[in-house]
Parts: sequence; C-alpha cells; structure tokens
Amino acid sequence: MKQYTRYLDFDVSAETIVIAEALPGRERARDLGTIPYQLDNVTQWVCRQVGAATLLI
Repeated sequence: MKQYTRYLDFDVSAETIVIAEALPGRERARDLGTIPYQLDNVTQWVCRQVGAATLLI
C-alpha cells in the first residue's frame, strides 16, 4: 500500500478558517478554501477529505 502525505494548515481568524495544503517537496502550498469558524464545519471538511485514508494528527 502506497503512503501519501499531505500537510494541511488552518489559518484561523474570528469568523473564518482558511485551509491550505502542501505536498512533500518544494512546491508552493495551495489554497483549498475558506470555511466558517465552527467546529462542525472543520469536522465535516476533514471527514470529506480523508475518506478511507489514515489520518495522523
């Protein structure tokens, strides 16, 4: 089974969370979007991204 690594960054402000992704290496991080600042939104977003993969926190 091939292991795939992606690094996520959550830039949190009072009203929103901006999510960015960086892959291993020297490529620039890419913006994945902005979600409202609420725990349910973060949980739903992460669950949609992970699917059947293993999440390491």
